[in-house]
Amino acid sequence: MDALEADFHNRALLASVQGWRPAVSPEALVQALGRECGVERRFIRVEVTHPADFFICFASTEDCDRVFSQTDRIRCAGPPIAFQRWHRCAQASSGKLEFSCKLGIEGLPASGSEWETLSQLVNKLQGQLVEVLPQEDRWQVDVTFWMHNPSGIPKVYDLEIPEPVGLPNVVDEDWPFAPPPPAPPTERRTLIHPLTIHVLDVVDRTVPFMALRPNYEPEDDEDLTRRHDYSRSCFRGQINGEGRGNAIRSGGHPFGGPGGLGIAGDWGSRRVNGLLAPAGGMELGSPLRESPSMGSSLVRPAASSVDPRSSGSSSAASTAVGTAAWVDTPCGRSLAASTAVGSAALG
Repeated sequence: MDALEADFHNRALLASVQGWRPAVSPEALVQALGRECGVERRFIRVEVTHPADFFICFASTEDCDRVFSQTDRIRCAGPPIAFQRWHRCAQASSGKLEFSCKLGIEGLPASGSEWETLSQLVNKLQGQLVEVLPQEDRWQVDVTFWMHNPSGIPKVYDLEIPEPVGLPNVVDEDWPFAPPPPAPPTERRTLIHPLTIHVLDVVDRTVPFMALRPNYEPEDDEDLTRRHDYSRSCFRGQINGEGRGNAIRSGGHPFGGPGGLGIAGDWGSRRVNGLLAPAGGMELGSPLRESPSMGSSLVRPAASSVDPRSSGSSSAASTAVGTAAWVDTPCGRSLAASTAVGSAALG
């Protein structure tokens, strides 16, 4: 959109037929502009559009300005033609997304945590994606976005992803006869992923409660922003409103142990903003060292080291594997009050 807007800047007009609005063709308008304003047809393009009648694009800003100055003076097939400069706001009404929200999405496939897929999902929920937060594991993906109506976000949602289209038939040069052309498709197969959606946080600047106090006038520096923290009532593996549930369904898989992380191993590192880090278990910028067991080959140091003295009599330190220890624990239990007001809501 930005590239098109830059291309059309000061070189595009919207034209509307006035009066009794007889039928006018693009060719007739091109001839009228050439006759009245001296614009050559090789430097202009006229296309039918709606709700205006024509979209006109010029090769130069000089021709565009000259035609625009003749609005309601140029006649084509009898009635005058009115011109309006094109802008991204033309023929549109204003709106706004008033709520800044944070969502936790469970059930996304491994290929569905990229920006394009998440952006399409949020758009279907009538929102605009802002950021994909770093993941602790693959159980849940947290995103922030602008939303029109947080109350309309469904608790469960079926994400439907089209299957990749099959490869076209390739003609074998060693076979004298080409295979028959493929038949036109009669359907498109999809994969349906059931998602569980948690509304974790909402920043509200609409202050609807002020309608109950019509005579109240806030101070100029008073911040009425309210932040609603719903993470205390959100449990992994549970639909919002069902409560904590049993240990397994509420995210109580004790794979990592208390305080463990949901990711272990050095290959691929962490995901940042929904993108995979470079593969190979090596951090960018880490120094190389010689491996005594591999001759002159170079290896990178391990991401972390373990002090054997810290494990007592044990010869090997334990390693946390699997998802985090969410045993009967809601998301974000360590956060402060459930609702913050004013500047504290944005801290």
